[in-house]
Amino acid sequence: MTIKVLVFDLDDTLYDELEYVRSGLKHVAEVLSERFRWDVEDTDRQLQASLAVSRSKIFDRVLAQKGVFTPELIDQCVALYRKHWPSIRIPNRTKRLLKKLAKQYPLYVVTDGHAFVQQRKLDVLGLLDTDLIKKCFVTYEFGQDYVKPSPKCFEEIASLEGCSTEEVVYIADNIDKDFVGIKPLGFKTIRLNQGQHKDKKPKPEQEAEHVADDIFAAIDLLTEL
Repeated sequence: MTIKVLVFDLDDTLYDELEYVRSGLKHVAEVLSERFRWDVEDTDRQLQASLAVSRSKIFDRVLAQKGVFTPELIDQCVALYRKHWPSIRIPNRTKRLLKKLAKQYPLYVVTDGHAFVQQRKLDVLGLLDTDLIKKCFVTYEFGQDYVKPSPKCFEEIASLEGCSTEEVVYIADNIDKDFVGIKPLGFKTIRLNQGQHKDKKPKPEQEAEHVADDIFAAIDLLTEL
């Protein structure tokens, strides 16, 4: 069956999500350093080192080391992180690919995550109000019924395009939620083996139909779907 619609995840699919994390930590380091008169580069290094340990409790570890840990300060750090204007970008090669694909297919984005955060990412990446992406679905804006692995956004896309589920391809990276809800309905799926979920071992129901090392290899697979 002919592929008529391409849908992309955002984080670790169209750009390297680790760029966003590092950007947010740098912003928090700048604000905290000004407040507590710390060296900003040293504080940023500590936060980046905490990230290398684990992506959870990054602020907790550093603030405890510095002797200023409080739940209130943690909340402030999280708010600063989420509200910052990130230093992120879609690689030029990927952007050229999207421009080429947009001449052949309607392109959509479906992404989970804090609505404000994801909208700001989309804005900075230049994916809002452009001719490149037809519509970006930030699932958290619509409520929990729309959050992946729910197929609701994907069904809406198929309805908008007047096509069958078998004519829609989703390209994403997270085996925990990206494919398990839409595969049984006939949507085509390609997993990118990159980012924080790289080399995970999925259960059969979690795995996509095809696996690719990057977005370019994924597009090469379209002829096999």
